[in-house]
Amino acid sequence: MLDIASAFATIVGLMASFKAENQSKESQGDIEFTQWLIEKGHKSLADDISANHFLNLQIKNLLMGQHEKVMEQFGALNRALAFFASRLEGFKDIAAAISENDSLSDQAFSILQQLEEAEASNFMELLLLVGTEYRIADGKGGSLSIKEQRFIEDDLSTLTTLGFLKPSVTSGRYRTWHITRNASELVRNAGDTQVKYQ
Repeated sequence: MLDIASAFATIVGLMASFKAENQSKESQGDIEFTQWLIEKGHKSLADDISANHFLNLQIKNLLMGQHEKVMEQFGALNRALAFFASRLEGFKDIAAAISENDSLSDQAFSILQQLEEAEASNFMELLLLVGTEYRIADGKGGSLSIKEQRFIEDDLSTLTTLGFLKPSVTSGRYRTWHITRNASELVRNAGDTQVKYQ
């Protein structure tokens, strides 16, 4: 697992550096990238990439994209990794030191915690006369505790963007979100992490 994670981080990091250094070029395919790797002292990695046809093709497809779009994707990946790390013991302080803004809010993480504790797969938004309720639709049931209502849309959007929740709309036109396997694993890996406002 470590080898895979290390290789992925290395390749993505080098691709981002390559793209940043060559932003004026219109064509940046696999040949240019592997040549750049060799020039930077990564011949072994360049040989491994050249020998893996599928990996080679995927790298080429990404690097041939519009510069601004590709750099935006690298930025999104960096933010996603920071969000993950911000909730993992041993990594959260490093993530906080690198970027203060790229962290999962206590409320957003609490939503995932509550769904995991309820053994629930989804919850729905109910618009009531007295306010909005987020009712857990299965598992042990109940409703989500939302302490910062004004930021709920931001938190739900972040959780959706990161792939922790999948939104849908029921036949009754209720907005519904389904928790993903990645979200469940994040909560379990975070162990005894507690949200501050609970």
